[in-house]
Amino acid sequence: MAMNVAPYNTAMRIGQGFNSYTHEICINDAVVVDDVRPGGDHFSGDTKQISQIVTYCTRHVTKMSDVTDAMNISAALSIKSATAGGGLSGSYVDSNKFKESDINFFVQVQVVNQTIMAEDVTKFQPIPGVSDGGTFTKVYGDCFISGFVEGGELDAIVSIKTTDSDTSRDIKAALEASFGKGGVGASASASVAVANSKALQNSETTITVNWNGGGDIKAPGETWSIETLTKVAAAFPTNVAACPQRTYAILTKYENLRSYQLIQPKISPLDYEIAGYYTNDLLDLMMAYKNIWKDIHTRAVAFEFDQITLEKADTKHVQRQSRRRQRSPKPDYDFIEDLLQEGRLEPSAATKDVIERAKTRHSSHGSAPDIEYPEHPGIPYDADEYGLEKAKKDCRVEMLKIVQEVDEVNSNPVIALRPDREVPCINPAIFRKLLPIAKDKPQKDAQQAKHQLYEAVKKPLPGNIKRWLSAVDQKKSVDFKMTEFCGDHSEHEPPIFGCDFDKVINTAIVSKVEVFLKDKKYIEGYKLSFRNNSYAEINHGPLTSPNVKKFDVDANDKITAVTLHAGRVGDFGTTKVIYGIGIATARAKSAYLGADHNLVTEPEDLLSNAPHMNWSFKGLWYEEGAAFDRMGIFYGRDAQDPVEHSVVLYAKS
Repeated sequence: MAMNVAPYNTAMRIGQGFNSYTHEICINDAVVVDDVRPGGDHFSGDTKQISQIVTYCTRHVTKMSDVTDAMNISAALSIKSATAGGGLSGSYVDSNKFKESDINFFVQVQVVNQTIMAEDVTKFQPIPGVSDGGTFTKVYGDCFISGFVEGGELDAIVSIKTTDSDTSRDIKAALEASFGKGGVGASASASVAVANSKALQNSETTITVNWNGGGDIKAPGETWSIETLTKVAAAFPTNVAACPQRTYAILTKYENLRSYQLIQPKISPLDYEIAGYYTNDLLDLMMAYKNIWKDIHTRAVAFEFDQITLEKADTKHVQRQSRRRQRSPKPDYDFIEDLLQEGRLEPSAATKDVIERAKTRHSSHGSAPDIEYPEHPGIPYDADEYGLEKAKKDCRVEMLKIVQEVDEVNSNPVIALRPDREVPCINPAIFRKLLPIAKDKPQKDAQQAKHQLYEAVKKPLPGNIKRWLSAVDQKKSVDFKMTEFCGDHSEHEPPIFGCDFDKVINTAIVSKVEVFLKDKKYIEGYKLSFRNNSYAEINHGPLTSPNVKKFDVDANDKITAVTLHAGRVGDFGTTKVIYGIGIATARAKSAYLGADHNLVTEPEDLLSNAPHMNWSFKGLWYEEGAAFDRMGIFYGRDAQDPVEHSVVLYAKS
């Protein structure tokens, strides 16, 4: 029989009760050693040393439950926490990215160095009054932690969004060639061929990796790529041999203990082994609804800012059976029949068992609250903001139905076996067809929207920036805003125009700012470092000056206000140039990077703040000759927040 395990966390102890369905830790010292010493991390049981066991698995996956199953993650906990992994090791999975990708390739390397079993922790400790099945499971769970697995595990998902089906087939074949030999010495040339393939270069690739054990499995400066992942997976067992850690807790049913079997009257915890497949289906439904939730928000934002039109879906009524029919009186008849059968087999215990099971069935902890969630009528939503708002509410209700179903299975796992029990929500594929159809605005409307980028600006825009704005990516620009410029306001056009916009994504966070000064008088170059950006650094101008000013942004902080300083410097006569940059962060840290203010005449400042709470500084735009004559600031949205969204790229400060 396969070993029953759960992902390890530091709160786990030998002898603790555990719920194998929800992966919740229950009472401490449910089972102790024979001399009644509390179980814990340190025990006198034998430690069995075994040879290293390595399992290498690669496959294409189509459902989120395939991943959570492979990682031994509770589907119930994932649903309750609305994440694939429920806050455990699998929470790294981006369910939206998984759903939107055409290819999801799962790589798993499991390494077992040894198993630690507390073989003398065998004495069950009953608590008086905890005797009925529901109460027992709430306090003790259905099993206890009897040991740990030490070694390591690496899990990775390569999600690829392709352009067509032929491209998908080519990439699938290339991935299989690259990872197919990974456990026995992957071919480096195969992985390089995948990375360099034309099909992959024209696709959007996301690599997410999670590992326990093995220490630093990748060089700090190396980015994750298919080639890197192939090499790391092949070398992982060797790294785990040098640096193992606990990966799983070993679970044992209470029924396996002699001391438990001797307890009278007999206690029967709930049995969750039968509920796994049904709950995996519920998890896939929940992840599908999460993706729909995001899609509704995206459409609502785009419609608000006149980027799309909406059409009502041409879908017939979707007729569904009432959810209340699933809760017919039939289970009560089954309940009585079971009690009568037990009474025939064990007459002496029948009366007490009837009372206990009735208490379990009707107690507050024996079943989930019977909230009457409305049935979805299966009618298409109106093609306006009110229809989208109604769809958001209904989507939330459908997800709550799934959570309630998990609570009910947790209280009564037998319902997962009933062939007539329907899933609690409308099929996500049907729900999606009921949403208003979104269509992009015609090109002429998009061109008209471009005028909003600069119509409110008091200062006339330089010719270079006007030409740049005429060709800007309208889709990308909705996540950015530009300020006015600081510096020279004459009709003079410097020879060089530059802009960081094209090299920055809106979710990138500036982690470091460096300013290089010419003779301590004015800025001649700058460098920005990023987190979560395709370019780790963006720089412009000479970076060789010893007169450099730096500011590091903390990992949990971001720049939310920038001040540009311009003025006349002796080298440039009446032309103003940029001589300093002031920075302030969300956590109230600030710095001035620039020349001494006393060396400048006719100073001019441009103070700007991020337009919303979830926005931050992303980069600069500038015009320059021998120095930066003009400079402006870019802010961008850090996360896809539908509440605060702007289409205006260029706005007055």
